[in-house]
Amino acid sequence: MCYAAKAALLLVNVDTRSHAGLLNQFSQHIIKTGQVDKKYGRMLALVMQAREASDYSPEINISHENTTAIVSDAEDFISEIKAFLKL
Repeated sequence: MCYAAKAALLLVNVDTRSHAGLLNQFSQHIIKTGQVDKKYGRMLALVMQAREASDYSPEINISHENTTAIVSDAEDFISEIKAFLKL
């Protein structure tokens, strides 16, 4: 999802160097401009929180249900960004 969001930003000539910057710029340049529905911004924020938690708190236990939901959201998100990129 991060790479898809980065591709969307590059399409509008915005580059980022951090995960926090990616989320901020995606919200500002893609979501707030109405180019992609805000639910995709929420999806990206949630998956980035999960990524950070798993990177910095390896003892965290993510349930099978949460994992399934994240994968489903990722597929939906990537499909939406492909449509945005006109791929």
